[in-house]
Amino acid sequence: LLSIDGVVRIHDLRIWSLTVDQPALTAHVAVNPEKSSDKEKVLQTATRVVNSRFKIFICTLQVEDYKAQVMNSCDSCTFDLE
Repeated sequence: LLSIDGVVRIHDLRIWSLTVDQPALTAHVAVNPEKSSDKEKVLQTATRVVNSRFKIFICTLQVEDYKAQVMNSCDSCTFDLE
């Protein structure tokens, strides 16, 4: 997910199993607002990555603007490119 253009950070990532063969995923995808103005495109790309690479088809992603002052002090924000 971090390889998607404009994505800076992933946080609140949760993966669990609804049944033995039905994994589910939720995550917040923080984008650099200066590099990625099309959040819908980021959402579509991220969803496609989760579906194709990890075979997870029950997926909820929230795309949000990256805010360094808030996210740098967040314990859940441990995956980044910085």
